[in-house]
Amino acid sequence: MRIKVWLSVMIDLWKYDGFGKYNNGIIEMINSKYYKPIYWTW
Repeated sequence: MRIKVWLSVMIDLWKYDGFGKYNNGIIEMINSKYYKPIYWTW
């Protein structure tokens, strides 16, 4: 049940706000491998 709610919220965010910094989105999709060397600082 929680997955359906989460998925619904994510789809709504994508439809109305977009994903990524180039779509005026509020969620940015990143490549986690790029940040792996600095994980310990988070």
